[in-house]
Amino acid sequence: MDIQEVMERFERLCQIFPERIRRELLGLERPVQLAAQEIRLRTGRPVQVCSGADNLFLCGKGRTARRPGRDCLCATADEIYEVFRAVCGYSVHSHQNEIVQGYISYVGGHRVGLGGSAVSADGALTGMRDISSLNIRIAKQVLGCADDLLFHCNYGEKGLLLAGPPGSGKTTLLRDLTRQLASGEKGPVQKVALVDERGELAAMWQGVPQNDVGVCTDVLSGYGKRDGILMAVRALSPDVIVCDEIGREEDVDALKTGAVCGVRLVASIHAATEAEVLHKPFVHELAALGAFDRVVLLDGRRHVGRIQKVIDLGGETDETGGIHADYRVLFDGGAVSGGALEGKDDPVGGDDRPGGDDSE
Repeated sequence: MDIQEVMERFERLCQIFPERIRRELLGLERPVQLAAQEIRLRTGRPVQVCSGADNLFLCGKGRTARRPGRDCLCATADEIYEVFRAVCGYSVHSHQNEIVQGYISYVGGHRVGLGGSAVSADGALTGMRDISSLNIRIAKQVLGCADDLLFHCNYGEKGLLLAGPPGSGKTTLLRDLTRQLASGEKGPVQKVALVDERGELAAMWQGVPQNDVGVCTDVLSGYGKRDGILMAVRALSPDVIVCDEIGREEDVDALKTGAVCGVRLVASIHAATEAEVLHKPFVHELAALGAFDRVVLLDGRRHVGRIQKVIDLGGETDETGGIHADYRVLFDGGAVSGGALEGKDDPVGGDDRPGGDDSE
């Protein structure tokens, strides 16, 4: 994605904001607009623009501050609700399934996180009311950022688990890895099934991906991971299944089904350290089934997209089927600066960079 396209996406996204906030966002200096990855609104609090580890607050006339002050632009409850309705396409009811999960997917792959008061019935969460905060994560595509990941999954011949804390670049890297696998850029063309539960990876619009996810990718948009993975295995005969952010038991069970069927898996999890990854029981279970061979751990928000460690799980299992203590760390990035999302055609990285993904 070149600079012009990044700017155009930012300007289109600004149209969901009320005039007072939109004017200030469009008046920001170009480097700030290019680097913006989250725009955060909270009732009665300063409007915040996040980029990597930087937190900026709007102060009017295109100015920003690194600390909130009296001159900062604060969002009102009415303005937040106006943005909320705009993101819902002025049909809040049609987005209830997403709202229950705390987010709304917006055209272009952007995701809007919600803060507010829970609505429940019979002990079950049924919705949200009194929306008090919004986190607009700005989706971007960084072509070529997954070159290292492609190498570590042996160009699609091995499965891979991508781990990192929120905002480390996981979603953007997965998107580009999907594109490269399905287009055969550096290896054989793979048939890829992309289970895009939240609509961030492919950004489907009227049946057409708004992001380039490759020539031979079948997109299952809006499906839960369990249903999407099972459907892919049954009907799409993929070589590789890609999905984002696993963790629920039902997600893991579906991945086990895919692994048993001989499908290679590429998925991501939230984890900040090597120990945190390896202490998750399902990592051991899936590796023992051959779902993936390697874990790639990302550094974090300060060096978005940078690989911190590569851990080889390949076949090192004990009598219980768990990962043996002798697993190998193939690569330890130490304190090297820079990341896969830095210095590409898009100078600021993807939607999983904070903040715009995560850009989670």
